[in-house]
Amino acid sequence: MPPRALKPWDAPFPAISYSESQERRRRQCARAHYHAVYTAHQGWRAPPQSDAWRAYRLKKAVPLQAAIGIAVHDAATHCVMALREGRALPTFETLRARAALTLNIRWRNSRTRRHAFLQAPNQVPVFLEALYGDGPSREALERAALTLDRALAGLLCCETVWEWVRSAAPDDVILMDPFASMSLTTIDGQTTCFGSADLIVRPRADALWHIIDFKTGSADGVVDQIMTYALVARSVLALDIPRGCLGVIVSLSEAPSNAVGVFTITPEDLVEAEERLSHLIGQLRTLIADQRTGQPMALEAFPMAAKPSQCRWCTYRALCHPERVAESSVLAPLIAARSE
Repeated sequence: MPPRALKPWDAPFPAISYSESQERRRRQCARAHYHAVYTAHQGWRAPPQSDAWRAYRLKKAVPLQAAIGIAVHDAATHCVMALREGRALPTFETLRARAALTLNIRWRNSRTRRHAFLQAPNQVPVFLEALYGDGPSREALERAALTLDRALAGLLCCETVWEWVRSAAPDDVILMDPFASMSLTTIDGQTTCFGSADLIVRPRADALWHIIDFKTGSADGVVDQIMTYALVARSVLALDIPRGCLGVIVSLSEAPSNAVGVFTITPEDLVEAEERLSHLIGQLRTLIADQRTGQPMALEAFPMAAKPSQCRWCTYRALCHPERVAESSVLAPLIAARSE
């Protein structure tokens, strides 16, 4: 019998893959990309206090602003499911209470269960700020609450989007698997490309499919992001888009009402988007020392961010700048033990 193939988590190195968020992180800081992909690999079973052990836990903790984004996207899904089932949109109070429940659990854990998180990071959700000190601060929480309220209010004002959902047949309102992926073949082999739109809808049987992304923060790079979503959706969902489709950007940070931007994606645009992915994957592969095993180049091949100020907010700053970790941090004893 042929040897049993290794599961992804058992392989000594992760298989090369692509996502827009991963590419954005690599452009901002290649060193952070290295820690997220390679240092953290198999970190759940790494020896305590090792770099892999710490990187895995840093990766599992969620920054406050990212947690707000997750809560808003959950609210958007809740709205879509209600309309698809013929019910009314949830009220602001309902969405706010739903978001507050998950955020409060993370907050309580961040105050009282930080060491429990270190033992079981997949079972105890915490804010990243709690690992670096006693955060998030009251001021940060107040700002986050304002961001959340503005985004939820904007979400409920997306009448254009909600009318599309009401008009569509239930089967034409699609919530993608968050880990949806396709396999892209290049001259170097096959690469898994991840991409999941927040919502895909076809308002009428003769209309183009709408690929929708809700944004609570910056919209930089969102067009390329939606292009990737369209490619993955075409592959995974077998969407029939010979005439192309529409990309829709819903900016929930706009006040007092949200801004909905629509752009056309032609079949030629999708060809160019696929060529772009092939090019970026080629760049990723130049950082791999052994294409067969996926072993990366040495750490030095992944330089830190050009602007040192970026390190202040980086998830993995404890790995690159342990001397900057506050004594109040739950990580401080681990870093001290490592240096002994």
